Amino acid sequence: MQGERGDSVDVVLLLDCSMSMTDDDKIANAKLAASTFVGLMQLGDAVGVVSFNQKSKTEFPLMQIVSEETRDIALFAINAIRVSGYTSIGSGIRQGQYELKRAYPRHRRAMLLLSDGKENVPPYVADVLPEIPEETNIFVIGLGKDVEGELLNHIAAATGGTYHFIPSPQALQFLYVFLQGKISGKQLVATFADTISAGEVQPHVVEIDSLTSLATFSVTFQKGDLDLQLVSPGGTRITPHSVDSAPDISYTEGAMFDLYTIVSPEAGAWSLHVSGVEVVAPEPYTVTVQAISDLEADLFLDENEYEAGRPILISTHLQENGQPILGAAVAAEMAFWGEGATPGARFEGESPSPVEQPMPRGRDSSLPAPAKYAAAEWAATSASSMPLFDDGNHDDGRADDGIYANYCRNTVNAGHYTFRVFASGYAPSGGAFSRETMRTTYVTASSAPAVVSISPDSARQGDTVPLVIHGARFADAAQVAFSGTGIEILSVTALSEQIQVRVAIAPEAPPGYRSVTVTNPDGLQSRSPALFFVAEIPSSFELLQNYPNPFYPATTITYSLPQDSHVMLQVFNALGQRVKLLVDADLQAGVNTVHWDGLDDSGRRLASGIYFYQLLTPKFKKTKKLIFLQQ
Repeated sequence: MQGERGDSVDVVLLLDCSMSMTDDDKIANAKLAASTFVGLMQLGDAVGVVSFNQKSKTEFPLMQIVSEETRDIALFAINAIRVSGYTSIGSGIRQGQYELKRAYPRHRRAMLLLSDGKENVPPYVADVLPEIPEETNIFVIGLGKDVEGELLNHIAAATGGTYHFIPSPQALQFLYVFLQGKISGKQLVATFADTISAGEVQPHVVEIDSLTSLATFSVTFQKGDLDLQLVSPGGTRITPHSVDSAPDISYTEGAMFDLYTIVSPEAGAWSLHVSGVEVVAPEPYTVTVQAISDLEADLFLDENEYEAGRPILISTHLQENGQPILGAAVAAEMAFWGEGATPGARFEGESPSPVEQPMPRGRDSSLPAPAKYAAAEWAATSASSMPLFDDGNHDDGRADDGIYANYCRNTVNAGHYTFRVFASGYAPSGGAFSRETMRTTYVTASSAPAVVSISPDSARQGDTVPLVIHGARFADAAQVAFSGTGIEILSVTALSEQIQVRVAIAPEAPPGYRSVTVTNPDGLQSRSPALFFVAEIPSSFELLQNYPNPFYPATTITYSLPQDSHVMLQVFNALGQRVKLLVDADLQAGVNTVHWDGLDDSGRRLASGIYFYQLLTPKFKKTKKLIFLQQ
């Protein structure tokens, strides 16, 4: 497992083995996933295993993997873990740090903690975290629907790691594979989740960019026997039997995984073929492709910890050798687990431009495809999605700086918010690329008065509009303030459960997001400001060229409306037949963006070729050409 500069890594696995881990086969799946993690490590890496309940125990001391025998001993130690007793997470962390004191010089070091967070005996986490040195990161997995997410999120935030939550143990293998790559400096290129039957072969395609120096292709499963074979862009078939004659390719097989590691892989579209060799019933599996590359996609949240009602800024930095990547299709999926959520719930305020903006999904995904939603609107339930922008208007820094961002604003409920970002496009010298990344944060119940929502949540330059702030529990003397300039408050009426505000937006008001702060009669200010968007009014109709073009798997179309209009945005083939209706709606004046993934109205992927997209309003008609080029 090679780090960012080719260095090996030292990892101590911390496994909660208290009695609460018997629920829903948590411990059985945890041991399977931990075994997969060890199986994926490379010679030269070091691994240690610590179990903990009310006490901690070193099951396998930190030791460099110098042979398969070393790996087998570590796997035996994991499988021998048994559950009993209470829970002291602090004890496990302290023992893990003791093992890391034997870490090898210049090795990257980390702990990977798996627990349900139900700490009930000392030493407690708060007592132990000050002992953890700055160079040690703790990556944390919270397992189970009843997990104590606030504590586990804090452990990761305090040590420079990341927190990841899964409600069901069946997905643990993928998460361990993802974190194995993250700890060792790899980027997640793509994932494919499906089920397979005996005798069936399922193909998948992934794009490897020319900046990739090392790529790994793996399949994980829980029962039976599956086989993974690869076909390079040049047509070379790679099987477990053919790697012996290829010095740059290695193959590793575990009980429940297959892994290929390829040095300097050929750039282009790789085909991955999963075969059901011995399968009794349809078997779920996950294919994961990771890479060490000069093309990076990093996911950031603006804070480590949040209270309910506070918006979460999600940003992704795309860069190639330190240079920003522009014009990419970037979007985030979010899943929420917690009390009080209503499936399908939406923000109370409609955005000014409801358009269909699908994910840049040129890959398979285990999450359902998003339905139609409004721009700048995002539902905090089972699976929702939104685009991230590099336009300078979404707290993404300057326009065209390679930082793509947007706000998740429906954070009314306490619970787990898991974000998964997908990016695809063309790098200046790396060609077509795709990247994925993910993380979880835990939102706690608010301890201060929170502005949970504002509707409508946007207005245009020159508008005078009534607004309603919902969910703020204030007396009649509440005060309201907007950040920035160009918004004049004309009147404020505070009621028991809402505040009614009338504002005037100056024609020259700077476009972009503004925070809204409410102060109660005692001077206590909201710590969770709502967000209000001021939309710029374009001076003319305009349909911009899609980007990227040619494209695969997704492209972005932007158009401007100087006035309220009924809009149709359609895609036609070379015969003049409509293949995709992207927008058919009454829209307000403003700038609108649509992401299209190359699927037709029936959900089928179009053939490569030249297509035409047309913007039609009662006062404007414009057609432009685009090229869809499958790899």
